[in-house]
Amino acid sequence: MENKSWKLKLTLLLVSSLTIMSVITISPALPQMAVAFKDVENAALLVKLVLTIPALMIAIFSPITGRLIDRYGRLKILWASLLVYAIAGASGYFLNNLYHTNIEGHIGDVGGDVHDYCDYINRRLF
Repeated sequence: MENKSWKLKLTLLLVSSLTIMSVITISPALPQMAVAFKDVENAALLVKLVLTIPALMIAIFSPITGRLIDRYGRLKILWASLLVYAIAGASGYFLNNLYHTNIEGHIGDVGGDVHDYCDYINRRLF
């Protein structure tokens, strides 16, 4: 049982760090994003929203995620959230439009509710 315990804890740690790691990895690129999209109207604001909207999306969709977890089970929601998060995160590589980049980021943040999911599991297990 001890072998499963550390694997579970490691998995929860890694999954719950996804939301924070996405913000940390994109922060250094914000000045370059502002330069790259300087021709877009309100580019400075839109680039800043890349970092601030995730918290809003998590706050909005956390209750919905909780209801889905209660209805469909924890693992199904975890896998679905990870899939949405991965697809939305990878799509940023292919997008060249600041508006599309912001939209895909918001979709990824809905998948990023994985963090709240892990908090839910932590409270129930530990």
